[in-house]
Amino acid sequence: MQRDNLTLELNALKAQINPHFLFNTLNNIYSLALRKSDKAPEMVLKLSDMMRYVLYECNSGPVLVEREIQFVSNYIELERIRHGSHVSINYSLTGNPEESRIEPLLLIPIVENSFKHGINAQMEKGFVEVQLNVVNGKLEMEVINSVPLNGTSLHDKGGIGLDNVKKRLELIYPGKHTIHIESLPEMYKVDLTLNLS
Repeated sequence: MQRDNLTLELNALKAQINPHFLFNTLNNIYSLALRKSDKAPEMVLKLSDMMRYVLYECNSGPVLVEREIQFVSNYIELERIRHGSHVSINYSLTGNPEESRIEPLLLIPIVENSFKHGINAQMEKGFVEVQLNVVNGKLEMEVINSVPLNGTSLHDKGGIGLDNVKKRLELIYPGKHTIHIESLPEMYKVDLTLNLS
C-alpha cells in the first residue's frame, strides 16, 4: 500500500509538469505567431519533438540522462528563438552522461522557472544561465536568473515548479541529492546535486 501511494503521488506530480510546460510553450509560439515571425514553424517542430519525449519516453521509469538533457537543451533553444538577442541566455554542458539514468522531467521545472521569473518578468537586461555537469554518475546543475527591477523575486509567490521538484527528489532520491535555493536582490540561484548511481 505504501508503494502504491508513492507511485500515485509521483504520477500526480508528473502530471502537473506536462500541462504546465505545454501551456507556457504554446504561449511562446502564440506570441511569435502574432508577430508573424518566421521562427514560429521552427518552434512548433521543436515542441513536437519535446512532446514526443514526454508522451512516449517518460512513462516507463528512468530515462537516459542524455535524453533528459536534450529535452532541457531544446527548451532553452525555444526560449532563445522566442527572445532573440535582447536578453542574455547562457547554457553550458560538461562531462559525459554515459549510461546514467534519471527520473524524467525532473530538471525542466527549474529551468522553466528561471525563464518565467527572470527574463519574462524583466524583458530588458534579463538573463538566464544554466550550467550542467555530469561525471561519474553525479549530476550538478546550477541555474541563475535575473530578478525584476523592483528586486522582488516572483519565485517567492508560489507555483508548482520548484515545490514539485523538491517533492520528487525527496520521494525518488532520498539521501542522494542536495538542492540549495538562494534569493538575492540581483539574482535567483538554484544549485542541484544528484547522485544517479
